[in-house]
Amino acid sequence: QQALGTPLKLANKKNARRIVALHLPKSNQFVIMQLACWMADCAFMPLPLDWPLKRKRSVLFSAQCVLIVGNRLLDLPYTQILYNNQPLQNSLLKNFKPRENQHAYSIFTSGSSGKAKGVIIGLAGLTQVIAQQKITVQLKEQQRSLWLHDIAFDASIADIWVSLSAGACLVAKPQATPAQLGKIIREQNIHYIDL
Repeated sequence: QQALGTPLKLANKKNARRIVALHLPKSNQFVIMQLACWMADCAFMPLPLDWPLKRKRSVLFSAQCVLIVGNRLLDLPYTQILYNNQPLQNSLLKNFKPRENQHAYSIFTSGSSGKAKGVIIGLAGLTQVIAQQKITVQLKEQQRSLWLHDIAFDASIADIWVSLSAGACLVAKPQATPAQLGKIIREQNIHYIDL
């Protein structure tokens, strides 16, 4: 939250959406920055590392992003922060109270039919979906959940927050073939996976 505050003020005071692009790998960094965005009253937008620069440029422009947070700088005309894996303090999380109409994230279609189209998801709606999925999945504390989906797909948001809000352990793994997936499930003692 502290790291985002000043650059957000400088980046674009007039942009009511306040979308921060997260140019990070599937990692604890990505999850921590989602929380930091919400605590700074911003939405986040996944910006996958493997997307071509032209696609990144197009999506950043369409979403009207005010900031890019990443582990390396991009050759793009945006305010950028290099994130160095700083932990979030628990005391900050206890005091977090989202605004009623706060945005959670922006996600874009693949663009396979032409131009990628974006949508903004509200935090209130997201929390309701996560709460319902928690009831359905019945994941318990100390169980292990596999974060399999790519960050570009909104199913990854459920992978993350259903697990963490249940107190379960979130195991982040890259895309896997069916044979690899079976091995990961056995070796990592996975209780839940969203396919």
